[in-house]
Amino acid sequence: MRRQGPAVSLARITTKDVVLQGQHIPCGSMLCLLICAANLDPDIFPDPGKFEIQRSNANRHLSVCRGRHTCLGQPIARAEAPVALRKLYERMPDLHIDLLTKTQAVIVPTDWRS
Repeated sequence: MRRQGPAVSLARITTKDVVLQGQHIPCGSMLCLLICAANLDPDIFPDPGKFEIQRSNANRHLSVCRGRHTCLGQPIARAEAPVALRKLYERMPDLHIDLLTKTQAVIVPTDWRS
């Protein structure tokens, strides 16, 4: 979810004047928040391009947002994921994750390899 989440960006309108990273943003300004970029912030996720399932801060991604802006579908997605993965592995028992691919993890059945 952190590397390729369901949401790429969010639009928000400021309700008051704010200063962010030294930049003044007036009240009523429209902002486009790039979640996909935030989820790859090296200050939060060291070596952000690396697929590391045991990250100590893996739950800090913003793919389903936080607080009052949390995605309403998050609980159902968490409930569906184990069922979907179990069914996938039942239908394709030779499936594995190819971690050698540099750009992204690619799921391929082992019998497709030459």
